[in-house]
Amino acid sequence: MQLIEHKTLSDFSAIMPIEKRVDALVEYSLYQRVVDPVTCLQLAEEAFKLSEQSGYEKGTGISLVQLGFQHWHLSQIDKGLEEVEEGLSIIKKAQANDFIADTNMIKAMIIWSKGDYERSFNIIYNTLKELEEIGVDEGVPWMYWCLGVFYYDLKDYTKSIENYEKALTLYERWEKPDPGCKCYSLVGLGSVYKAKGDFNQAIDYLNQGMEMSAKYERWIEQARAHFELGAIFKLQGDYERARTELELSYAMRKEHNTKPGMVSSLLELSDIHLHRGSDDEALKLLTEALGYALETNTKPKIYQCHERLSALWKKKGDYKKAFEHMENYYRIKSEVAGDEANNMLKDLETKYATEKAEKEKEIERLKNVELKKANEVIAEKNKE
Repeated sequence: MQLIEHKTLSDFSAIMPIEKRVDALVEYSLYQRVVDPVTCLQLAEEAFKLSEQSGYEKGTGISLVQLGFQHWHLSQIDKGLEEVEEGLSIIKKAQANDFIADTNMIKAMIIWSKGDYERSFNIIYNTLKELEEIGVDEGVPWMYWCLGVFYYDLKDYTKSIENYEKALTLYERWEKPDPGCKCYSLVGLGSVYKAKGDFNQAIDYLNQGMEMSAKYERWIEQARAHFELGAIFKLQGDYERARTELELSYAMRKEHNTKPGMVSSLLELSDIHLHRGSDDEALKLLTEALGYALETNTKPKIYQCHERLSALWKKKGDYKKAFEHMENYYRIKSEVAGDEANNMLKDLETKYATEKAEKEKEIERLKNVELKKANEVIAEKNKE
């Protein structure tokens, strides 16, 4: 895939008919989704306007999804989800099946960021079944990447690695591969190996991911790689290098106003300041992080902020504030990561695996029936 030069709306004005112009706008908007979010929004808005005017359903659906993705990253989560769901409905009506996987992946990620884990898993497993039934391979690697993310968040590192590796395997067989999937999967594997304590393997994957992300100007994964490297250096006790990497990560995320990512960077930076004894600076960063987390209503980030704030206020001797934050931590965490929720997720996975196995068994049975019939016909002909 070659890098595409920057374009403006005027570059598309001569393309006729309107549907072809919309397709060009959408294609370039998709490319710019994580490269230049402002341009992506501008192109998607123009594509949506033209599609509505001309009655081009496919264009309307895809441009709505693009708008939803950007509004999610701009922390307008409910608006983003509404646009993605509306776009998905139109995409299915227009039978634009190649966009089903990408759209459902975005929908699942938005819902995951809201803390509704069961619903997110359901979306991915149901999408895999749907794509298999309609015979569509486009975007399937993204589904497994998404599962890799979910299992990582749930600290099931074995399943996370399995799904990231499956995404990379399917990526190599992809007829029109999206390099973003490989970038994300490489960085994802780096994150998992970091969590497992295998820092050499983690750094190797993160550097691979950062190199590929830089090549394709994918700043989101560059920022994530810097973040994970910073976290590794922190764990290794190299606080200066850790601070450098984390500040690079935070600067990239702040430039693009991705507040959930900003929260993660601020949380790690607060740990660096705590280690150095700069408690007031750490408190400032944690208070800022909690503000962003509350603004975006990302519950997992909110309870992480409360946990650190509780520890900090305890250290400062204010046990009343420490207790208040710890109460909030347990209350919010139980809403999104309780034992009951984890059991439901395991049930969903088992159900999906069972259904798939039964389907494969039925296919094999039918093959054997057909083979038996064919042999009987051949035997009869030989007899004649």
